[in-house]
Amino acid sequence: MEWMTPAAWALVMLGLISALTDLVVGSAGLLIAVGCILAVSGIAIAFTHSAIFGITVLGTTTIAVPATAWLMARLFPYTALGRSVLARSGAVDETSSSFNNLRALESLEGRTGIAKSYLRPSGVVEFDGRRIDCITEGMLVEPGERVRCLRVSSGRVLVRPLDPGETSPLASIDSDIFDLGDKTIPKTE
Repeated sequence: MEWMTPAAWALVMLGLISALTDLVVGSAGLLIAVGCILAVSGIAIAFTHSAIFGITVLGTTTIAVPATAWLMARLFPYTALGRSVLARSGAVDETSSSFNNLRALESLEGRTGIAKSYLRPSGVVEFDGRRIDCITEGMLVEPGERVRCLRVSSGRVLVRPLDPGETSPLASIDSDIFDLGDKTIPKTE
């Protein structure tokens, strides 16, 4: 029964080392699972030796596991796996620049532009020298025709051709055509 004492400690230590090795190797948690099995096996062997020794190993493991997890969290960014997983990309910069672009699009509401391509119903409209992808309410717009921006939502620019006698172009916007809510479209058969 003298082999149980070093075997219990060895299994607990191998479990902790296995969990730390997962940090370097990156086995998708497989080595952490093996480490947990080894640590629980070591605790079980300790309890078969004696209750006092089992409680000692369990208490030590209860302190050692959070300390090992803290160490893993602190060391992870400095490992090869951590650098590849936590690599800083330009995604944050791209996202913030897209927000700036959306704000710039929102300033187009109510302004007039000239269609540079056919809008069937989507195409290109020039607003103050800037070419913007736009969509109409479903009507065809010829190139060179003047349009007014009705609404900007989620990066979509809704335009309508200007009528010669139009007094209030924004009075009758059909908001359902441009709503991006979670509405289901009924199927027509």
